[in-house]
Amino acid sequence: MRILQMSDIYLAADKSENLFDVNVYQVFNNVIDYICKNQKQLNIDALVVTGNISRDGSSEAYQYFYSAMDRLALPYFALAGNQDNKIRMREQALTAKNLHSLDKIAAGKWAFLEINSLVRNEDFGFIDNSELAELEDKIRKNSDKDIAIFLHHHPLPVGTPIVDICNLINGDTLLKLCDDYAVRYIGCGHAHTVSIAKRNNISIAVSPAICFQWQNGTHRAANIKSSGFNIISFSENLHIETYFI
Repeated sequence: MRILQMSDIYLAADKSENLFDVNVYQVFNNVIDYICKNQKQLNIDALVVTGNISRDGSSEAYQYFYSAMDRLALPYFALAGNQDNKIRMREQALTAKNLHSLDKIAAGKWAFLEINSLVRNEDFGFIDNSELAELEDKIRKNSDKDIAIFLHHHPLPVGTPIVDICNLINGDTLLKLCDDYAVRYIGCGHAHTVSIAKRNNISIAVSPAICFQWQNGTHRAANIKSSGFNIISFSENLHIETYFI
């Protein structure tokens, strides 16, 4: 099974408003068009969006997002990021045609799980004990399957200070839990860069952003105008590909 993971789109109510000199609607449309035109070659079965769909939490942004995603005619799942308004995101999801729960996207010997890393009015992420306990319970219930976990915040530093100061601050706790149960994959976004790391049995992949990337190693808001996403082949030998357009 091949999953396209995208993240950090940053749509807003005003379609003409640029962000760091980037028209995010234009770049998002470019990505959707690219996937549509190359769907056969990409050979994807579904998509997972790991947050920050909107930067202003507007209904208009989510309405546009779901409409654009439905153009792909593929099942997809979307979780919220620190910029998102979860209430409006859920409200507009009622109009989506191909939106699925994450567990319905998984197939074969894989189980896909999500965990909330959001802290109200903060850029950094944190997973509270009740969420961790719920995740552990779900992992136990899927002990006969390979486990993939999706969240917004990156649990390991990526080497770019502007985002590493607001990563998942209890990432070590999550990773220890994943080590204990031999979780195979963690997919996230938030960092506006690509990063793939290996920790014991776990492949930890940060999907590049749709809107733009931060310059590697930057302490300030210095960006690179490119859009990217990951494609993960969930098979016996897990494989991750990164695309920039």
